[in-house]
Amino acid sequence: MHPDSGIFWYRKRVPAVLVDQLGKREYRVSLRTRDPAEAKVAFSRVAADVEARWKNLRVGVRSFSQKQAVAIAGEIYRDTVARHEENPGDQDWGVRLVTDYAFLKPEKVRMSGHETPVGKRMYEVIRTKRYKPIVDAFLEKRGLLVDDESRERITTAVSAAMMQAHEQLQRYANGDYRPDPDAERFPALSLETFTSAEADAPMPVSADLDRRSARARRLEPSSGAGAGSPLSGPSSSRSVPRAAQTRDNSTSLTNFSRPRSRSSRMTGRAPVTVHVWSSGWRDRHAERSSVWRR
Repeated sequence: MHPDSGIFWYRKRVPAVLVDQLGKREYRVSLRTRDPAEAKVAFSRVAADVEARWKNLRVGVRSFSQKQAVAIAGEIYRDTVARHEENPGDQDWGVRLVTDYAFLKPEKVRMSGHETPVGKRMYEVIRTKRYKPIVDAFLEKRGLLVDDESRERITTAVSAAMMQAHEQLQRYANGDYRPDPDAERFPALSLETFTSAEADAPMPVSADLDRRSARARRLEPSSGAGAGSPLSGPSSSRSVPRAAQTRDNSTSLTNFSRPRSRSSRMTGRAPVTVHVWSSGWRDRHAERSSVWRR
């Protein structure tokens, strides 16, 4: 949790083999919530997305068939329609359709000037660049690296899918909310990703509920804190799982709690940190969320 805003964040150390590719050693993203329960749900969703993306990145550059390209276009089509279907009248879909038709349905929109050499070059640049940001964003989010031929297939399929989405949203804007009869033309997206026994192993979870005991385990090489140790006391009898002590890479949902107030010290309340340790490939980290023991 950010100490000022109180927002929870997802943090994960980047695998060594991907550091150069991603340009960072740690991945961070805001979970956009202050509620611990909501943060746990968001953490699981983000963790799954990150793991899938990194698996795809490990595969490297690959080729996509026409069917896979159309499936990707279907994902983008459904996302576009879903984002605007509540208030489709906020956008002028007719203007966008004019451009779509100019490239995909020239019988509906006549273009002039593209017959010349310069016009042809401009036409081709616009055709290939119109939805490049959308394609790039989708591939980046999924961690998909594709060759030039596959990118051309995907771009062509997405151009047709975006025109179809604009037509459907135009109907929505006119009050016609009947389902798109052509929405079923997109096949389901199925991506073959890198798998291994380590990467796909179930993630065992263990928990420790005492912050002071965890600190004692990290700082004291002996079996326990002495009688005069500041870490000694009733709560130090709890132990951190030994497996948790050897984790070198980690994933964390962190609540950076502030030091205890004077009132909490006087009443004997102690902060408790919940550690949830998970393993997978080489990335192992702790989820931390601080609560107060009453």
